[in-house]
Amino acid sequence: MASLTLIAPMGLAALGNVDFLTAMAAPESARALKRLLGTLTEIATGLSDTAIDAIYSEQARGRLVALAAHLGDRQASILLVLAKVARDMPVRLLIGDKDRIVGTADLGKLSPKITVH
Repeated sequence: MASLTLIAPMGLAALGNVDFLTAMAAPESARALKRLLGTLTEIATGLSDTAIDAIYSEQARGRLVALAAHLGDRQASILLVLAKVARDMPVRLLIGDKDRIVGTADLGKLSPKITVH
């Protein structure tokens, strides 16, 4: 992997919602995924069905299931993980201006090697 880009990363502090992480890692359907995305930001409700289907197709591959279980079980802080990854490769966070998860106070806790857009 050459770089890591996270879109509206949940929990820059402790990851507190194990059910949410598990559901996002392996959504039951595209409709369920759209509902989950709607809890993160208002913008998700405006995504086209094509965009939701594309995201669902990726998530349905199950590549994030083990990671979600690991993070959820430990209530781990993503800050330390991101700082470590950022030493080895570029890390970007994409955060919307109407994001409901990432607070501006959380951004100050990030490693200076991580870019925020």
